[in-house]
Amino acid sequence: MEESKISEVIDFMHRFSKDEYAINIGRLSPEESDEQHAKKVQQFFDDYYAIQFKLFKKGRYEARTELKRRGEGWLERARASFARRKVFMAVQYVHPQYGPGFSNLQPGEALFACYLGDEKKPWQSDYGKRAFVAEVDGSLKIIAEQYLDTASRNSVEWGEFFAQADGYEIPDPGEKVAVKKVEPPENEVHRKHYENR
Repeated sequence: MEESKISEVIDFMHRFSKDEYAINIGRLSPEESDEQHAKKVQQFFDDYYAIQFKLFKKGRYEARTELKRRGEGWLERARASFARRKVFMAVQYVHPQYGPGFSNLQPGEALFACYLGDEKKPWQSDYGKRAFVAEVDGSLKIIAEQYLDTASRNSVEWGEFFAQADGYEIPDPGEKVAVKKVEPPENEVHRKHYENR
């Protein structure tokens, strides 16, 4: 696939990072009504996630439990703890093997593994999430995610696929054909992984 496609994926993830940060901050903003926030969350998922993955993630961004009972000082601290995820790199594969949950995706198409920073300070400059992106019905979409195993941040061990449903796994991402790097993570172990891609 041409260089422009992997660059398009990097741009897609930069937009995702910007909009995800806005959603996280909006969730902690009492001046934004529940209805307004829910509408923004729905648009966010329409823009970035494949349809079969939306239901597993929506609740996390919509949750606003007890916000009205918490003091403004708590809200300010919570908002200050969020960071915009950094986009470190994208790795392009072909001939991926998908679990049965991905019934609308066929092996042989391009699959991209995007390495992102954490959404919380002070770890935003370390690996935090790996998002798998593919073209779905003509548009780039996130089809699966994995989070770094935070039991040891000095490793590159990824947890289970976030969508806890049968078949929502990528047993083999396929043949690596391209890598586009943006900036290295600060963590030494993560940086070595980045340099060796």
